[in-house]
Amino acid sequence: MSLTNPFIAELIPFHGHYAPRNWAFSMGQLITVSQDEALFGVIGYSFGGENGIFALPNLPILNNNFRYLIAIHGHLPNEEGLASPTLGEMMPIKSEFLPRGWAAADGQLLSVPDNQALFSILGYSFGGNGSTFALPNMPELNNGYRYAMALVGSYPVLP
Repeated sequence: MSLTNPFIAELIPFHGHYAPRNWAFSMGQLITVSQDEALFGVIGYSFGGENGIFALPNLPILNNNFRYLIAIHGHLPNEEGLASPTLGEMMPIKSEFLPRGWAAADGQLLSVPDNQALFSILGYSFGGNGSTFALPNMPELNNGYRYAMALVGSYPVLP
């Protein structure tokens, strides 16, 4: 997704000294439900809290000082999909369903003929054989967040 049009509770790695507007660093901060009912509606008490106070995920700092941001404002995930993902893009998402054009990055096998563009990027890197290839098998992040991969979208531009 993008910094300007996120899903509520979307997580992205970010390398910066401040969290952009509508985002917060995922460091376990406590928020009152009345302060952000929409975000609470997505993550609830999954990361702690009680009695009208809930916690954001407390995710570790990644290599090279990248930290996870969580979208505290945005739109709710829906089945219509994302505006214009990049083919093969991955994002952590906390939702009961995945947007159209996305699949769980859980090692599932896809048909090469039905997914030729994505196959041209991934190949057999994560498994498969002549007629199928596998998506990466990414572990669940924390309390229901799982990785999704874009099966459709714009082809990545070479540098």
